[in-house]
Amino acid sequence: MSQHKITYGAELTTTIQKHLSSLASNFTQMLESAQIDPAQPTSIENLQVDMYSQNILRTVESLLQITTEMKEHLLLSDFATMNAEVEQERKALNTQTEECAKRLDEINATLSKQEAADCGPTAPRAPAPGIPLFHLFSAPEHT
Repeated sequence: MSQHKITYGAELTTTIQKHLSSLASNFTQMLESAQIDPAQPTSIENLQVDMYSQNILRTVESLLQITTEMKEHLLLSDFATMNAEVEQERKALNTQTEECAKRLDEINATLSKQEAADCGPTAPRAPAPGIPLFHLFSAPEHT
């Protein structure tokens, strides 16, 4: 793995941990500053709750942005995985090609043996059925 990928991953991990701790901290502080008695709401407590909720929203938006960046980075920069998949597919196709070539060689050998056994070493080849013998030896007509 390259040094750039390691550094990028470490930076993302640090950033995500900071955002998660900020999210937990803001949520805890928002719950602590919330008024339990709704009969006596105070504007300072309401402002604090609003401030903490805005901080939570900013943190969540930042985490969503990091998620998007990670997906883009994975899709656009992961050439090693794509190359490995292409290489694996190429090897599988080469193996299939070799198997097909071996099978064709076996079929050709079998056919040659059968042809030699059927015709014998000195037997002439018979013309295909339906073709007169004189057509095999006559020159083609030119018009």
